[in-house]
Amino acid sequence: MHTYSMNGFCSGNVFHMCFTSAPTSVDCHGCLCIQNLFDNIYGAVVQNGGNNKAVPPAHAQGLVLYNFQTGLENAYNGRAVTQILKTPMYPGIRIVGLKSLLGYPVFIEDENGVLHRKDFSTPFGSVEKLNTSAGPEISSLYQWQHKKRYGSLLPVESGKSHPEESEE
Repeated sequence: MHTYSMNGFCSGNVFHMCFTSAPTSVDCHGCLCIQNLFDNIYGAVVQNGGNNKAVPPAHAQGLVLYNFQTGLENAYNGRAVTQILKTPMYPGIRIVGLKSLLGYPVFIEDENGVLHRKDFSTPFGSVEKLNTSAGPEISSLYQWQHKKRYGSLLPVESGKSHPEESEE
């Protein structure tokens, strides 16, 4: 159930191209982790264990779910889940391309208790391409950023394996 478990100060990480089966979840509780990216995740749900004292609204700030195809099963009780997350638990959340791996509609609850199944934006975050068959124009945010920064999708070795091999 804690497939993608983040706690403490887990920040600036990328989970990319991961395939899982039930019961698996992105679990961010009791932590101050910020600015983590889940890109091209297939089969997991977003669920937090523990009680409300372990999931304050200051956790998982700036979480990004990009091209995320959610599974069906609640990782904690085995029930079918269609409500994916509540925005107040993820201040600054950004979601682009979220849908069910199995094709059923999924819902996100905002800070006012309203369930959304289409795109929306609130002070807590924004959601684009929710429950649409068309994914984001850029299929992988991580690969796009890597290529933009480094000019290729794969890291390029410099040929020098030790600092003492420098040409000075």
